[in-house]
Amino acid sequence: QAAGAPVQEQGAGGQEGVEAIDSAQGGSIVPERPQIAEEAPAKRTSPFTPGPKTRSVAVPPPAGTVRFSSFPPLADVYLDGERIGNTQQVFEKEFPPGEHVFTFSIPGYRSAEVRVSLDPGETASAHHRFPPFRSFTITARPFGRVLVDGTDYGDTPQTIKLSYGEHRVQVTKEGYRPEELTITIGRDTKNSAHFELNKEEKE
Repeated sequence: QAAGAPVQEQGAGGQEGVEAIDSAQGGSIVPERPQIAEEAPAKRTSPFTPGPKTRSVAVPPPAGTVRFSSFPPLADVYLDGERIGNTQQVFEKEFPPGEHVFTFSIPGYRSAEVRVSLDPGETASAHHRFPPFRSFTITARPFGRVLVDGTDYGDTPQTIKLSYGEHRVQVTKEGYRPEELTITIGRDTKNSAHFELNKEEKE
C-alpha cells in the first residue's frame, strides 16, 4: 500500500474498521432510527351510553267492587253460569269496569237477572227482592199438560210455587180442546184450580 494510506483494521465483525476509515476521512456515522408504525387516532367515546329501549305498557283501569244481597237471604249468585257466592251473608267481589249481568236463584222461586254497570274503583250494589209465593195445585180430567206463563211443568196433577200476582194457566191434551185460566195469587186467594177437558169435535 502507498505510504500514509490508512490501514483497515478488521474487528470481530468488520465494523470497527469501517468506523476507523470513516473517522480518518472526517465523516461520522449516524445510526438509523427504528421505524415505528403510526397508530390510528383513537375514537372518542361519549361517557354516556344509551340504555336499552323500553316500551310503554298500558296500565289497566282499577277494578270495581260489587256488594251482593237478597231477600230472602238464600240466593245463589251466578255470573256466566258460574256460581260466585250465596247471599246468606252479604259478600263482595271485584270485577273489571263495565256492565255485568248476575243471576240470583233460590229453589222454588223464579230466578232473576240483576244488571250492574261498574265504573273503575267504584263500589256498587246488586240486590234482588224475591216476591212472596204460594203453592198452587192444578188438576185436570182427563190428565193434561200444564203450562204456567208459557213454562211447561209437565202432566197434571202439579203443585207449583207461584209468586204473588197474576198468572196464566193452560192445560192441553192431544185430541182435546185446550183450556186456559188467569189466576191471581195472594194471601187470601184459592190455592188450586181444576180443569175439565173436552174432546175436539171432528168435522
